[in-house]
Amino acid sequence: MADDATRRKRSHLIPVIIVLAAAAIVLLLRRSTAVQVHYRLWRLDNEVGAAQEYSIKALTALGADAVPGLRRALHSERPATRNGAVKALGKIDAPDARAALADALGNESGEIRTLAIYGLVGTTDPAVLPAIRGALTDRRADVRRMAVFAIAAYPPHVALGEMIDSLKITDESTRSEIVSRLAGMDSATVLPVLFERLRRGSGKLLAPSVQQVVERITGEDPGSEPQAMLDWWAANRSRLLEPEREPIEAGEGDAGN
Repeated sequence: MADDATRRKRSHLIPVIIVLAAAAIVLLLRRSTAVQVHYRLWRLDNEVGAAQEYSIKALTALGADAVPGLRRALHSERPATRNGAVKALGKIDAPDARAALADALGNESGEIRTLAIYGLVGTTDPAVLPAIRGALTDRRADVRRMAVFAIAAYPPHVALGEMIDSLKITDESTRSEIVSRLAGMDSATVLPVLFERLRRGSGKLLAPSVQQVVERITGEDPGSEPQAMLDWWAANRSRLLEPEREPIEAGEGDAGN
């Protein structure tokens, strides 16, 4: 009987032992990950060239666990460390990594800002859109250009409004890039929103760019004054938005008679 009681006690302990063992394994893994992050960050801060590239890949593989350390590395006094950190963040698909890249768009280093905007191209995360929008007025032309690419990657209903609104605040080269992007979008989607923005206000600022987009899409000149452009749109909207129908050949409807 004593042996039966002992066995029963032991059987009750088995689930407890399993839970404790699992918790210990998780703790060890977490510590192991933390150690790996710390080690790779140390190497990132002390290496260059191919060796540093290997550390960047290793930190990228560690994913979101590496983000807090990489965010701190963005403030390193060593340029190679800052560059490596922003490269790694650009390859990690996690909200915290994108937030760190958005913060990096305000960095004093033009190279850091360039790497940050490259890392954000392709995201559709609305949380970082304000930072990308702000990059349209960056001092560096390459940052402004990549900001246009980044905005264009958002869903059309978001990208369209953002790009049209940006036509009145950016420099000539960036406006030209935005005009090209808008002209390449579906005309039935672009034109109504374009003229609605023109109608709401800021017509004098938007008019030159609206004229360029319309000319690129339709091959027609809507004029240069806001009211004249709106009148042109009212007169031509139906024609431009409705698909052309093939003319019916004479006698085609009489085949059954």
